[in-house]
Order: sequence, then C-alpha cells, then structure tokens
Amino acid sequence: MFMGDFEGSAESFKRALDGLQSGGNLRDIAQTHGVLGMTYGFAGDLQRAAASHHACLNICEPAEESWYRSYSLWHLGLVVWADDGDLTRAVALEKQSLELKRRMDDRLGVALCLEALAWMHTREDPRRAARLLGAADTLWTMIATSLEAIPGLFPLRQDSEKSAREAMGSEPFTASYAEGTAIDLASAIAYALEEKPATGSIADPEPRTGPIGLTKREHQIAELLATGLTNQDIASKLVISRRTVETHVENILVKLGFTSRTQVAVWIRERSKP
Repeated sequence: MFMGDFEGSAESFKRALDGLQSGGNLRDIAQTHGVLGMTYGFAGDLQRAAASHHACLNICEPAEESWYRSYSLWHLGLVVWADDGDLTRAVALEKQSLELKRRMDDRLGVALCLEALAWMHTREDPRRAARLLGAADTLWTMIATSLEAIPGLFPLRQDSEKSAREAMGSEPFTASYAEGTAIDLASAIAYALEEKPATGSIADPEPRTGPIGLTKREHQIAELLATGLTNQDIASKLVISRRTVETHVENILVKLGFTSRTQVAVWIRERSKP
C-alpha cells in the first residue's frame, strides 16, 4: 500500500476479508477493513474508503476496541474532509481518534492526528495550524521518524505549511510554529483537543531543553550549522527533510535575534569556550 500499488493492495485485502469472514476473528476482520479503507483513501476512492472505515468502526465500537478504531477514525476524518468538505465533522473525528491515542500513549498516532488537525485548520486559522505543525514536528523528532515515510500524506503537510506561511507571512508563521515546538506532549494534545491547557501551555510555552529557548533539536542543528554544513547536509545527517531543517534554522534565527548563519556559528563557538 505505501509503495503506491493501491489496486493490488486493495485486491489482496479484499481476498483476505473473504477468507476471514468464514472463520476469522472479529479483530482481524476489523483490522483488514481499516487498512482497506486507507488503501481506498490513498487511491482517491473516498466513498469506498468511508464504507470500509465504517465497517471497521461497526465492529470495534460495540467491543470498545481502541487501536483499530482510532486509526479508522483518524483516516475517516481525512476522507470526510476531502470528500464532503465537512470541516466540523472531520475535526470531530480527529479529536475522537486523538482522545483514544492519548489513552493508549500511541505517539505515532498522536503525531498523525496533530498533522491532520493542522491541515484542517490551515484556511480558517493558520496560526493554530502553524502551532500544531510545530507540535507535530517535535513529536516526529521524539519518535525518530518523519511524515515523509508516508508518501500519500506528505504532500498534504507541504500544502498546509505553504498555505499557512503565505496567509500569515514568514515571520509570524515561524513564531507560531516555534510556540508549537516549545510545549510538552500533554499540552500539545490538550491544545489540539481545545481543552484547558496543561502546564507548559501554548499561551505561555516553556522550552523543554537547550539554551535560551532553543529546543534540543534546534540546538543540535545550530551546532551542525556552525560546522559549515548546508541545510541539505544537515537533513541527510539527521534523516529529515531539507524543508524541516530550513524551518528549524528560521526558528533559531528568530529566537536568537540573528539575521545570518554566520552569527549562529559565532554564538555556538563562543558558548563552547571554556
């Protein structure tokens, strides 16, 4: 499925369902409906995607199953958003998924929900979208992976970031994104769910680590930048996208009050002196 062979994947999952219906357990049937729904969704067959996810949810909800239900809710939210344009319902589905994922401490799932909610808010509230993108990137770093590993979703992320940046302007976007990177996971989830903020809230972000407000990742990138590496070199070394590095560099410059990479390099060297 993630290699782009949607038609072949869908046929395989349908054959699996046929076999499971006669003797498989409901958990396996629900899982297969869920991944089939994702396959249809990535292929652009949104009606079949929705039908498959509803089949998964019809099994999971009475049994109070959480794992497969949370992923079907997450992807169904994207399907509804793309197909009907019903933002209210799409956001509600994402929040249901996020609540389950918080309960299970499924950090990959949390990151996916933060991303989806950011994309959905881009047009009406780009500042909120920027903060959610920042929070999501912190979590991707924490779990040592990237949305780029899911080709069918990464373009949505790129479009959201570009649109929010254009709507707000580069500096306000960078500032809001930095606010999102500076909060802890519990506060990020509470913000996404529009709950009362936990400690380290988005309204008063507290840096997790690093000097004068830089996050651990930002300080790592600043140190690599000081060695003369280009953004692409840093991206290759850290296994992240060049665009992500560029965003971190922008955040570093804003937080330090600098206008050039050379100033950052000098600052790093001064701090490293005994």
